[in-house]
Amino acid sequence: MGKKDELQFLIDYENVREAGLDGVDYLYDTDAITIFYSAVCEKISKRSMDFIL
Repeated sequence: MGKKDELQFLIDYENVREAGLDGVDYLYDTDAITIFYSAVCEKISKRSMDFIL
C-alpha cells in the first residue's frame, strides 16, 4: 500500500460546536485540524481535546 497523504480538516466550531469534532478518533497522526472559533462560542470540552491531542 502506498504512502498516505496528509488530510487537512477545517472546522467552523462556532457553527457546528461539538458535532464538528465527531470522528476525530479516526484521524491519522499525519492529518491536521484547524479549528476556527471566536469569543462568542462556548468552550471545547476536555474530552474532545484529548482525542485531538
